[in-house]
Amino acid sequence: MNTETINQLKGKYREFLATPLGAEVLKNAVEIKTKWVKSQQALKRNGSIATQNTTNVKKELLSKPIQDRMKLVKITPIGVNNICHRNAVVLSGDGFYPRIGYNLFACPCGKQISFELHSLNKKDGELYDFTKDFNGETEKWFLEVDTNSNSKGFVEVWGKEPMYIDLGCKCKVCWNYNGVKKMEMEQVERLIDNMEQMIIWS
Repeated sequence: MNTETINQLKGKYREFLATPLGAEVLKNAVEIKTKWVKSQQALKRNGSIATQNTTNVKKELLSKPIQDRMKLVKITPIGVNNICHRNAVVLSGDGFYPRIGYNLFACPCGKQISFELHSLNKKDGELYDFTKDFNGETEKWFLEVDTNSNSKGFVEVWGKEPMYIDLGCKCKVCWNYNGVKKMEMEQVERLIDNMEQMIIWS
């Protein structure tokens, strides 16, 4: 993406942040980021492995239907963290339009793979992620769901809870599974197939 386009998008986003809604989401994003940094610092002081990440994803461990939908997308950090669905809408237009799907992360051994609902943008067949990552990621594995539903309609039907596949994780970590749904590989494949076949009117 050229510098002119990036500057245009930054200008558009600054206009959004100047609105009352923009000011509110910026405040919330800073609070979330601050809490996250403090929690990670505490875990590291205790010698704990704090997070899963993009680097640990071993694509070859996943089934071909999932692999075929995955793409490694570089992050162009224009929008603030933790509001990817809104960022995708704010930065739409001029050929960019929102796309929804899942970011994939993995534990250090690569055998526990997490799927996190995420929105980014697409233009001329290329995916662009404009949301700053709260954990400092610079790129993400993204699995695009081929649906015309917007994020609101998608969440109303399918929910927003993250999910994970455990292929025999041996990491000596007590992961927090609160609100995270355990799935088998075949279940994830069927779920995505169903998501792509259903038409959601919203």
